[in-house]
Parts: sequence; C-alpha cells; structure tokens
Amino acid sequence: LSLTGHKIYGPKGAGALFIRQGVKIVPLFYGGSHEKKRRPGTENITGIVGLAKTLEIAKQRREQDFKQLSALADYFIGAVMANIRDAFLNGPHTNRVPPTVNLSFKGVEGESIVLALDLEQVAVSSGSACTSGATEPSHVLAA
Repeated sequence: LSLTGHKIYGPKGAGALFIRQGVKIVPLFYGGSHEKKRRPGTENITGIVGLAKTLEIAKQRREQDFKQLSALADYFIGAVMANIRDAFLNGPHTNRVPPTVNLSFKGVEGESIVLALDLEQVAVSSGSACTSGATEPSHVLAA
C-alpha cells in the first residue's frame, strides 16, 4: 500500500509505503544506504511530520468526512439522473468510495463534457489518472 500526502491535504513530497513482511523491493535510485539501502538522500523531516499530522487529523475526521462526502455524492447522482436524459451511473449506487462518481452519457464524447464542466468550475476527468491524456480507453476502467 502506498500513499502520498498531497492527495489527502498533506504536504507534497512526503508519502508512505507499507510492504508485506517478506516482500523484497528493488530500489529505484542508488547511492546511499538509507532505509535499508532502499533509497539515497536525506529524509524530508518536515514533510514526514506534516504527513503524520495529516493522518492524525484524517483519522479524527474519517466518519464525519465519509458522511458528508456520501451525502454530496448522493445529491449529485440524484440531480444528474433526474435531469439528464441518457445518463448512466457506472457501478453500484451504494458500497463505493463516496467522493468518486463514475457516469457515462449516451452519445456524448467525454472530452466535451470535461471542457463544459471545467467552464462551470466542476472538476471531472474522462478517464483514470493512470491514462491522463491518452487517446485509448483506460485499462483500469475497462477491467
């Protein structure tokens, strides 16, 4: 499991990697013996402390944030489904990550929706982050 601070309102440049016991990883960079020879360089102490505080706050707010994000997603899904013909919710309405809503619209190309909603200051994407800018469908979303 990996996580990065800036995705949870924490500092950029700090993250965590949880490795199952017995799993060996190969370093991406060489030149130092830090972290059992997994990486070179000096630790970003301020980033690490900031990430720890971010995780502490996230733990305290988890239930409250989950309820709020679930309510917002439910409202959004309801509004779209009630007002836009040929809109489809991909995946279950329940048992999903609350701030993530996956919709499709019959006969409408994704990029035109992205541009129109961007003008209205609504943040959306037409694919997964791992294929940002690609012209082919995401292997993640196709799975």
